[in-house]
Amino acid sequence: EKYNKTAFLGILNGSNVVYLYKYVAENARLATCSIGSSKPAHATALGKALIAFLPPKAQRTLIDNIELTSYTDQTISSKERFIAQLEQIKKQGYATEFAELGHLTACCSVPILDSQGNAVAAISLADIAESNENYLQMANDLKAAAAEISKIVAYTQNWFPNYKSKFPAFGTVDSLLSCLPPVELQ
Repeated sequence: EKYNKTAFLGILNGSNVVYLYKYVAENARLATCSIGSSKPAHATALGKALIAFLPPKAQRTLIDNIELTSYTDQTISSKERFIAQLEQIKKQGYATEFAELGHLTACCSVPILDSQGNAVAAISLADIAESNENYLQMANDLKAAAAEISKIVAYTQNWFPNYKSKFPAFGTVDSLLSCLPPVELQ
């Protein structure tokens, strides 16, 4: 509600980000995608935050196989530029997207990390792009929220060590979703 934006939680599925949760603030002007939908990770802040914090081998494999399709003139379509952007995202701890998938949207995202520091999901705030938006403050608020969620993920993995090995994605996502308020599917 603080930023009047739509909040998302997403995970990687190949080179796409899948949206698992959405909360639309009362005064948000844009709610761009439905729960369960997917978008190309390289053109979204959620996807870039996830890729930047993958384990190095998994990140290299994904980058080697990703097709960097341009959706607008802002979409990164060069692997060299994409790698440089991922390095910057890793340093600053957050990703942004400005009109890369659609001409009107802007988004800020941070990863949710497991106990090894690898991304298991990401959260974001998105809406219509505004030039006067303070994305650094938004990123800091998102980082604080993600840190709290990351503690729960690490706790769940340590408390149920075999759960993750039997159900690699489900255990982490299940623990994440259990922290969120219920939302009606649209």
